[in-house]
Amino acid sequence: MPASPKVGMRICLMHKWCHSPGCSERAATRYGNYCSKHASAKRRHGDSLQKGVTKSDLKPYIELIQERRAKHPEKKAWISMEERWKAQVEICVGIANDHGPMNKYKRIAAKEIVKVGHNVEHKTVVDTVLAMYLLQELESRRFRSDLAFWTQLVRRVRGLTELNSGMWVDPKTLRRKTAAMELCPRAAEAMVFYIKQALGVCGLWLAAFERKEEERRRQDALNFFAELKELA
Repeated sequence: MPASPKVGMRICLMHKWCHSPGCSERAATRYGNYCSKHASAKRRHGDSLQKGVTKSDLKPYIELIQERRAKHPEKKAWISMEERWKAQVEICVGIANDHGPMNKYKRIAAKEIVKVGHNVEHKTVVDTVLAMYLLQELESRRFRSDLAFWTQLVRRVRGLTELNSGMWVDPKTLRRKTAAMELCPRAAEAMVFYIKQALGVCGLWLAAFERKEEERRRQDALNFFAELKELA
């Protein structure tokens, strides 16, 4: 006896596969699009295949920012960027303490900004944000999408304070380890808005300037090698 349409539909739903490229696992839930592994990756990193940006990944770009600071310590732009961040933190203090009706994710994001602003030097936050923009400009293939970049930006900014880390005990070694406490995607999206409002234009301008500088250095090198060939 042939199966009814309802039974066929039920079987189809039960056999839904993960949408992540190259994955042959079943979706974690009937209405989800990803398996447990890739759903977790998308929630944490902004894309199911996005790799997290670590401190060591960002270190070369932090050093680029610090070198530029050392070359031009008298420039007012450095102070202005720190003041912009400080002003954004103060705005978020008001949002976090406002007990009126408000989108809960905006309030959560505001509290995260305040947490970072009150426990991390403004200079460190500015350098981290600028470094992330440089990383995106000079190594754009590292990010699967704009959402993946924004998610990694939030993770690196929140990672500047230990207040966003939790302790857990490894059941195999019985040793204590630290792990970052995750922020839900909607709150991370709201936090991105606050960061962009304060430092987004600064990051975009510096990234574009650094790209032009890199192209100039590459062209100088090509011109030099062309001059060397003339000696042959």
